[in-house]
Amino acid sequence: MYLVGVGGGALPKLRYFGPGAAFHTPAPAGGVLLFGLYPVPWLLLLGHHNRFTALPAGLLATGFSWGGVAATFWIALPANNALPEIWTKLAGTSFASDRAAGLTAPVTEETAKALGLVLLVGLAPRLVRSAYDGFVIGAFTGLGFQVFEDVLYVYNGAARLYGVDQFGSSLHLFPVRGASGIVSHALFGAIFCTGLMWVLGRAPGERHVARGALTTLTAMVFHFARDDMAGLSGGSNRFVGRARSELLRLRG
Repeated sequence: MYLVGVGGGALPKLRYFGPGAAFHTPAPAGGVLLFGLYPVPWLLLLGHHNRFTALPAGLLATGFSWGGVAATFWIALPANNALPEIWTKLAGTSFASDRAAGLTAPVTEETAKALGLVLLVGLAPRLVRSAYDGFVIGAFTGLGFQVFEDVLYVYNGAARLYGVDQFGSSLHLFPVRGASGIVSHALFGAIFCTGLMWVLGRAPGERHVARGALTTLTAMVFHFARDDMAGLSGGSNRFVGRARSELLRLRG
């Protein structure tokens, strides 16, 4: 299933970048360069925390790859394309502009990242046992999702500008996404997967369904609040909601 997910994500990834690759090369190249450096402080921080559980680097890289390829392109891409259309049909364009991102991403994206943890439990049951293991793996899975999503945003930005100043747009987006990324997928994934491991209760005496459910819900609420700024502000920042909804759809 892990190979199916990663393979299923790699194919739409190639289809997504392929048609405009020749014209928009500077944008993804700049995105890969900049956001390839972005995980370095995260890796140092997570490596510091990993000393308490000493999960192998290969296992963490497997989680990162799931988040970046399978969770982003295999699950989130089609789901995030479809659900905003449903919200528009059910409640109207204005509601969807303000609320679609917040009502869609916490469900689709957190579930997509957590599936990577579930698969790693099956692949390495002796290694993935405690809630702290879930915390570290969830952070790596979320970090993979975050990095690949940011490169997508760079590519989409270049497409919206018709290829004008592609590397400049990458430089502009990097500090914005980098700063907002402090409270983003790595954190949400770590919290959600911690709660999931409490629900699963793989370590002796660690099973606590109510605590785990509350923790996963907390991650989704944080994600909702981050993505639904326009709706929570009463529509005063509606342009933020429209921009976020467009990015959520992951297409130019």
